Amino acid sequence: KIGHKGVIGRVASGSRALVAKLIVSVAVQKPDPAARGVVANSAWKSARKAVLLSNSTSAQEERRFLRKAAIRVLLEGGPAFAMSLEEAAKRLVDFSQPFDVALLDQILNVAFNPADPSSREANHIVIQLQQHEGMWQAVTTIIEQGKSLASKIFAAQVLQQTIQTKWKAMPVEHRSGVKQYVISVITGLSQNREASTDQTTFLYKMNLVLVEIVKKEWPEEWPDFIPQIVELSRNNEQICENNMRILKLLSEEVFLFGADQTSTKNRVLKETFKDQFAQVFELCNFIMAASQEPSLLVMTLKTLGSFLTWMDSRYIFESQLVPLLVNTYFVRPVFRNAALECITEVAGMKVDGVQFDSIFQGLFNAIMQQLMVMLPPDVNLPEAYESAPQEDELFVRNLALFFTTFFTHHLTRLERSAGMRDLILRGFNYLLGISEVDDEEIFKICGDYYHQFAQSLYHSSLRDGMRVSGTRTARGDIYKSILSRLQSIVISRMAKPEEVLIVEDEAGQIVREKTKDTAVIAQYQMQRETLVYLTHLDYERTQNIMLEKLSKHVDGSEWSWQALNTLCWAVGSISGAMNEEEEKRFLVTVIRDLLSLCELKRGKDNKAVIASNIMYVVGQYPGFLRAHWKFLKTVVNKLFEFMHEKHPGVQDMACDTFLKIAQKCKRKFLQLQVGESRPYIEQLAEDLPMTICDLEPHQVNTFYEAIGTVLSDRGASVTGVNRAEVLASVCAPLNDRFAQIRAVGATNSAALFEVVAAEKLQSFFRTNASICSAAGSIYIYQLSTFYMDALNIFAVYTDRINAEIQSNGEVAVRYTQCKALRNARREFVKLLTTFISSAGEPESGPGVLLDVVLPQMLGPVLTCYSKSAPAARDSEVILLCTALVEKLSTHIVDQVPRIIEAVFAGALELLTQNFEDHPDLRVRFYRFLRAVNSNCFGALATLPEAQAKLVIDAILWAIKHTDRSISEMGLETLQELLQNVRTAPQMSQGFYQMYLLMLVQEILAVLTDRLHKSDFRLHAALLRHLFHIVELGQVQVPLFDTAANPELTNSKFVQDHTSALLLRAFPNLRPAQVQQFMANLFDINKDLETFKNLLRDFLVELKEFSAEDNQELYREEINLQKLEKEEAERQRRLAVPGLAKPDERPDDDDDL
Repeated sequence: KIGHKGVIGRVASGSRALVAKLIVSVAVQKPDPAARGVVANSAWKSARKAVLLSNSTSAQEERRFLRKAAIRVLLEGGPAFAMSLEEAAKRLVDFSQPFDVALLDQILNVAFNPADPSSREANHIVIQLQQHEGMWQAVTTIIEQGKSLASKIFAAQVLQQTIQTKWKAMPVEHRSGVKQYVISVITGLSQNREASTDQTTFLYKMNLVLVEIVKKEWPEEWPDFIPQIVELSRNNEQICENNMRILKLLSEEVFLFGADQTSTKNRVLKETFKDQFAQVFELCNFIMAASQEPSLLVMTLKTLGSFLTWMDSRYIFESQLVPLLVNTYFVRPVFRNAALECITEVAGMKVDGVQFDSIFQGLFNAIMQQLMVMLPPDVNLPEAYESAPQEDELFVRNLALFFTTFFTHHLTRLERSAGMRDLILRGFNYLLGISEVDDEEIFKICGDYYHQFAQSLYHSSLRDGMRVSGTRTARGDIYKSILSRLQSIVISRMAKPEEVLIVEDEAGQIVREKTKDTAVIAQYQMQRETLVYLTHLDYERTQNIMLEKLSKHVDGSEWSWQALNTLCWAVGSISGAMNEEEEKRFLVTVIRDLLSLCELKRGKDNKAVIASNIMYVVGQYPGFLRAHWKFLKTVVNKLFEFMHEKHPGVQDMACDTFLKIAQKCKRKFLQLQVGESRPYIEQLAEDLPMTICDLEPHQVNTFYEAIGTVLSDRGASVTGVNRAEVLASVCAPLNDRFAQIRAVGATNSAALFEVVAAEKLQSFFRTNASICSAAGSIYIYQLSTFYMDALNIFAVYTDRINAEIQSNGEVAVRYTQCKALRNARREFVKLLTTFISSAGEPESGPGVLLDVVLPQMLGPVLTCYSKSAPAARDSEVILLCTALVEKLSTHIVDQVPRIIEAVFAGALELLTQNFEDHPDLRVRFYRFLRAVNSNCFGALATLPEAQAKLVIDAILWAIKHTDRSISEMGLETLQELLQNVRTAPQMSQGFYQMYLLMLVQEILAVLTDRLHKSDFRLHAALLRHLFHIVELGQVQVPLFDTAANPELTNSKFVQDHTSALLLRAFPNLRPAQVQQFMANLFDINKDLETFKNLLRDFLVELKEFSAEDNQELYREEINLQKLEKEEAERQRRLAVPGLAKPDERPDDDDDL
């Protein structure tokens, strides 16, 4: 009793362990096993909690005793507690004895209690029970005897899964019994008006089960489903309300989802629902006319809203539905939100023809008249929203949806009537007021429409043939009174661009941003485009609003971090939207005021905010900077000042902005500018040590990348600058540090292996990689200064690591010294990879690589990989080999066998252990394999048979990975290999004879595996290729025993062989069904799209795919649509000045 009541928690800490021991001892003596279990269970929980509260130094010992004692009690207790979870699961699936619902309740309680140490194991058991093929037979017992909601939900899920996967395989009488049982349970639950929350949840789950049955049975086996549910709904309001829910769920399943059905079945369901919809619509009208029950009417309105997305427009416009919604339900608070949702769906309907103008004008007029009574136009919506109840908050959100939806589809209809213009402006003022409330979701709804609205006004001005800049169009004059307010709202709510790294945290401190918010970035892009369109309509209005807001920050009347941030983000967003002269005047004023503000404000946080805004703004106007050298020089010098500012994020942003300017204005640094005695890059190189002295290593790398970007420019107008000499000058401080390390190592070899020396080398190589990635082929001049010395260090580091492993075992790779040596070695390999990838004419073409770089590099690098212990192999070596193959292609064919011999065995030794370990190695290895196949197939064709089989096995291992990137790379490699083999007659027939059947089997295995649905496109292409080359007679060697089957053909044999594979794997398939399927697949007249549709429908018919979201089977079409959409979007942005971000705009080579 003490333990059960929790009294133990109040016992003095010194006595808790004694009391806990006493409880456990008493529990053991209980004569009744079940009682022992109950006492032990509650006592153990209380005792454990008490010991955890204890301050005693022996708390761990006490816990150990209690754990042992509790286990003793549980082992001696009743059956509900004595068995392990695994034993309990075995008992539950033993259907030779009555199902133990109480035991299931206890397992579910453990599974759904995250604080229980056995929760994870119990969850695993629950999943196994759900997937057990016989569990559905216990559903009725669980539902009727289960004490917890979890048990009932578990039963419903088991039943739903069974219906999804095994319905057609069940005997007719079983299907009928299940259907009647589900209906009876739903009927019983729905008649209870006072149902608890648990019962309501269970009812919803059973509704889903019934919908699954309907999807399987209707209309073929259950043609009168709609008449039955309609008739049943007329007799009882509680049943009617739940039937509305069922119809709503069915509508959503058929018209919004449906991926778990074949395309034919889904089409039949849609057509049947539309054909029988008149009865459902009549039921809705009957309810709205006859019922006074609010909950039923609200549910009916919600169900009707789901129908409005697809129902025939005649039901809407040739009935009294719209007046009923507006005049009867919209005016009553209890129905207002549900009615407005329906009205919004009506507003979203796309109907063409001027005959609908009066209908929608009347609808808008009716809503506005009612709204002006509910919500007077002069009400302060932001203030009212702050204190509004939840229903009213939802009403404001629904109003935003209504206005944005109505204006999106029917604004032009309203504009056609001069008498509607006042109402249009009133509606816009409501919408602007709504967008001012402090709710991000509501503002996003409004903001999306503002973007579309501004775009529409802009294109209207172009169609009218009027000059855009500084001129309002006739259509724009309608909205003259609201555009200033709209623009001001968008500016004040501007989202943060991704370039800004300094943010205000929840404590009001200015800090560096740690993560990127993709939703905020997307919102910024949308708002940026909105401001660009509005600026094109009237740039003077835009300038006046922004400069007025900025002046209030300068004079202190409206100073705040957030307001300044949003303003500057808006200023940066309209880059390119004004003509050059107007942009110059505007930007000079903005930068001047911001610099003045930076001088006026005191405090590091204030200065950090202003500095970040200055850097963001100047980074958005590269065209202006290119055209005004003195201003560019001033900005760059200011950035160099910010590089000494220690506030978090300022230095990062300064370096990032300098890199961005270098990318867009690099030629200006190399040319001799008016009024200058030398190109600015020479002064920059001279001052470099002082400029970067306060930067962190990663910031130094960004700075050097910017320098490399400048030096990459080889334009014809770049004269008077020796880029190689400038590169040497810039890299001199780096090379001096390397020389110091080398000199110390020459006099004291042990010093070279110290952690500090290795870390310095690592930093040196990493910085060089930053320069190399940006500078390109000219980097060979810098590489040549340390190349041989670095290779020697690479070799001695490899020897030292191997010696340590030989002495201490593979655990040595985790020693601090070995880790430092490996990191330095890896960075050098990364540098070489970067150099090979960026090499090119004239400084480092293929001839230079083959004669100068490759001979010294290949031996040490391959030896490093092949001779190292598995734990010390660096996958960066494979990345380097890939770069060599891709860059040198056929020039390196004679070296490929040597490379394969060095890397294959070692890599596969690690990769074939499982599918999870060494993820980086996997991706890099298969990329190398694909590069060899694409660029040096001739080398693969000459491999010995053993090595060739190793290549095929490696590819097949890749396609089995559940990691999409690896499996896709393996399949693409196989596809390219088959294409190469097809064009190589000297090896194709032997290849087909050895591997074709194996390839078919392996591809079928992954095709029918649910974990590989994302690769369906490639599975289909590969199977079609293999089947069609057989059917076309391109496989001339026999794939079967000709002595045993002299009359057999390859086509017939492969069809029979594949059919047998499928029938063995899926016993539920019928032979005739599979034979017809194979005949269709071997039909060479079927194109790839038809072939894929055949496979999709076949996979859905398999139980493995019938209960899942099969959208991945359409991944190719989705990706193609995505690419087309992205290209169209890019062209759209480029068509409007300022719409594309500065880094997306093409540059005139003469203007860089």
